[in-house]
Amino acid sequence: MSAYRTLTKCSRSVRTASRCPLLLQILMDTPLFDSPLFTDLPSPVQPQNSIPPSAKRSQNAEDENTGTLRSLDARFSEYIEREEVRLSERTVRHYKHGYSVFRTFLIEGIRLAPSEFTKRLRDLDEYAVWHRNRGISPITVNTYWRVLGGFFRFLEEKHGFQNPYRTHRAPRFQAPPPKALASAECQRILVAAANHPKWTNFQRARAVALLGVMLYAGLRRAETIGLVNTDVDLAQGVIRVEKGKGPNGGKTRFVDINPDLHRILRAYLRERDRIRAVAPEFFTALNGKKPLSISAVSQIVLRVSKAANVSFSAHKLRHSFVTHLLRAGVDLQRGTRSRRTLQHLHDSRLHAGV
Repeated sequence: MSAYRTLTKCSRSVRTASRCPLLLQILMDTPLFDSPLFTDLPSPVQPQNSIPPSAKRSQNAEDENTGTLRSLDARFSEYIEREEVRLSERTVRHYKHGYSVFRTFLIEGIRLAPSEFTKRLRDLDEYAVWHRNRGISPITVNTYWRVLGGFFRFLEEKHGFQNPYRTHRAPRFQAPPPKALASAECQRILVAAANHPKWTNFQRARAVALLGVMLYAGLRRAETIGLVNTDVDLAQGVIRVEKGKGPNGGKTRFVDINPDLHRILRAYLRERDRIRAVAPEFFTALNGKKPLSISAVSQIVLRVSKAANVSFSAHKLRHSFVTHLLRAGVDLQRGTRSRRTLQHLHDSRLHAGV
């Protein structure tokens, strides 16, 4: 009998059985695959309820390692909550980023046996090699390596975790060349900022003041854009820096304004008043209503660097300030609170002709 005729017959039987409950029950009790139509077909594949032992072991290992990682995350959150009280926001972000990168390193070994995963957690040498294989520079590898030191000390003190920093040495790197700019380069940077052809008068004055504060007063980039109007006192000739770098959120310090910087800041304030800036921050965006962002500072540095044909960064300006103070014979151990300190720098060749 052909398959078509068999199916037709089955169909008629079901319709007939629908009117006869007893016949329908007989048909329903007859296994479908015992029908002559399917005798030559293989039996249906039964679902496998069991997982191969190797796959089960791998899944168990991954689950256990994931639990270890979640526990480590909780410990890090505990550590950061404690450190946020005494560290600056920028430093906390630095710590969080460092842990995030370390976590990526751990996740790549999440399928390892738990003992091997724990070994990976403590193997700082392997962590350094992992960074080098990613093409990271030696000095950055060293930075990533060191940023976790405080966290592992916390684990050791609070949770009895074996601190791998006691048995591993920091990755070596060749110290970069001196970062200080020459006097002529400093002059050229300020001249290029004051004469940039594509900027408005406000943008030029702002760029000169921004770079001048870092170069003449030695403020860090974050400290510079963090200044508010009341921090800059031209009448008294001082700049107040709130929450500078250091423990416990950083301490407040005062930096004197030398004559050249005084002239630069006065010119900026005139342009700031002209655009009717209302933002409480000293350095504002073009509309005068928002603070100058870090990305905007980076753009200013980049454009002035191209215009002056001098490679520099915000940090290099600060480094130049400190270096020229040392060359002028200033004792930095005494700080920069006295007017004589800044006068030393004013009288040095750094400011000649600027």
